[in-house]
Amino acid sequence: MGRVHSTSKETLWLRSLSPEEGCKLKRHNYCSLCGTVKVKGEGRGRPVEHYIDLLDQVQKYLEDRRWLGVHPFVEVEKRLLVQRMRAMDLFSDPYGSYAGMQMHAFAAMLWEQRKGLSPRILDDILSA
Repeated sequence: MGRVHSTSKETLWLRSLSPEEGCKLKRHNYCSLCGTVKVKGEGRGRPVEHYIDLLDQVQKYLEDRRWLGVHPFVEVEKRLLVQRMRAMDLFSDPYGSYAGMQMHAFAAMLWEQRKGLSPRILDDILSA
C-alpha cells in the first residue's frame, strides 16, 4: 500500500517539467506531511494495477508469438515482477511519480527477468 498524503492548501511556484510548456513557472500542490510535490496532468504516475494489466498484455503478446520460439512468462515470474512493483514507492505511491519513470522501471524489470525480450515489445503493445 502506498504512503498516505495530505495535499496542502498552499501551493509552490515551481518550473514546469513539461517539454511543451518550456521553462514556465506553475503552481504545484504538495504533501503537507512529507513535502512530496504532486504530479498532475498526463505525465502523472499510474497505480500499480495499471502495470499489472500491462504485464498481462505482455504475457498475451508472448503467447501469441510462441511459434517464434519466444516463451511466455511462467506464473512464478509474473508473481515476482508484481511483488517487486508493489515494493517500489515509484509504483505503490503515484502521488509524486512520473509515468515515464514508471515505464522505464517496468521495462528494466521485464528485461532483467527475461534477457532475450525485444526492446520493441512495449512499443508494439502500447501502439496496438
